[in-house]
Amino acid sequence: MVALAYQVLSYPHLGMGLELGSVYTTAELELRCASPKRREQLHAKLKKPELFKPVALQAALSRKRKVVEDQPKWVRPPKVRGGRKVDEEASRRRRIADHLAGELQREGSVGDEELLLVLKAWAAKENTARKNVMRKGKAKRPVFSDTFGLVRSRQSRQPTLGALSRKYPNMTKLLTAWCRRTLGNFPFTSISVNVNYAAARHRDRNNVGPSAIKAFGRYRGGQLLYWPKDERCGDVKDLPRQECQVLNVDQKPHYFDGTKAHEVRPFKGERFSVVFFTVGMYSAVSASVKDASAKLGFCMPTPESIEAAKATVA
Repeated sequence: MVALAYQVLSYPHLGMGLELGSVYTTAELELRCASPKRREQLHAKLKKPELFKPVALQAALSRKRKVVEDQPKWVRPPKVRGGRKVDEEASRRRRIADHLAGELQREGSVGDEELLLVLKAWAAKENTARKNVMRKGKAKRPVFSDTFGLVRSRQSRQPTLGALSRKYPNMTKLLTAWCRRTLGNFPFTSISVNVNYAAARHRDRNNVGPSAIKAFGRYRGGQLLYWPKDERCGDVKDLPRQECQVLNVDQKPHYFDGTKAHEVRPFKGERFSVVFFTVGMYSAVSASVKDASAKLGFCMPTPESIEAAKATVA
């Protein structure tokens, strides 16, 4: 049986860039394999006690990592740009993350370290639809972002349960469990998982009520700039910089009104952010969708809970 984490006792000579004595989750080890053949070789060598020692998952969670300015490719989180072969690789990585999320929940572990571990294993796809968060010019970068929970249907434009939550329920449940454990009864229908990009200044036009955000990873910079006095009109570029709040979202969760202007400062290192929010027209979803969302752990909103949550926003 494959363990959830291993300590490296001797180099397996698979070109994985491992550190002797360090502990890695099985998900991390698999993600460092460049091909199916390499993964087969890894699993064969995991059975050799002179190379790898099975250890408790907590040992991998407590492993300290340095903040680095420019990381080599093998320590960057997996990101996917499309294409058949790449889509197959993304599915494999997502299955790994979903399995790991399920194991962590069975152990009763849903803290910051556990969530970060799963976020590292997850493969975020390039999202070309979120043009409002894309920077321009020299600062332009791909946007890697996935949405769990309710999403707008392309056909009816009404909210429905998205494919990611239907296909990866353990990943979804870990995210919702973390939210409930950390934010209590904060109402939300959807979760945005963002990987290694600094969102340009923008407004989220289809949200209802407040959003909650928390960032994870080892990085410098990356604060959320938020304009609480924004009247939701005019070009966001014209808003005075001195009127924004600087939110250190790496230290604790912050609440904000996503329909008002906000952006992410540039950063160095590895940064993940998770945003919990309510999609517009949430009350129009069918009873079956509401039931499915509740079973996945979403705190489905009501007009009353939305109004109560607004008190959390400065």
